[in-house]
Amino acid sequence: MVYTEPLTVEELIQSIEKENNLGITKDILIVGCSVCANISCSIYRGATEPAMSLFMNPLALEKEIERISSELKRKYNSVDSVNIMGLCAVRAKNERKIASKARDADTVIVMSCAGGFKAVEGYLGNRKLIMGMRVKGFKAIRFKLKAKGVYFEHGEKGGTENEYQKHRETSL
Repeated sequence: MVYTEPLTVEELIQSIEKENNLGITKDILIVGCSVCANISCSIYRGATEPAMSLFMNPLALEKEIERISSELKRKYNSVDSVNIMGLCAVRAKNERKIASKARDADTVIVMSCAGGFKAVEGYLGNRKLIMGMRVKGFKAIRFKLKAKGVYFEHGEKGGTENEYQKHRETSL
């Protein structure tokens, strides 16, 4: 999987302010990927809590988005969010769901790997888009099903950011 780490709230605000030449930001939508970004958030926070519920709700990502949203709400009018299973391979139904949620947003923060960001950019390209996670490399993971939900275990990173960029360039 592509391993990413969430940007700090300060980094997100800097990115939003930097992009203000496209218009002042008042309303924000956070679009999250329930696969790589969710697993990455779980690993980033120490993998001590389940990443997913038994019903496949992205618990780690929801917690991260809730944390970010509460901070952003201090500065911006509204912050909404939507999580989609696999942003890099999103289906038309979910594209419409994201587009509908983004209708009133001045800025969209995408919590995903670069593949998910590019997919969202493909159908929301006329919006101010911010990548909310930093690609760090690859990780091999395995999951464990426990009573509280799905946990993920990982080994060392499977590749560096440079190796990821080389892979991405050759696969495009």
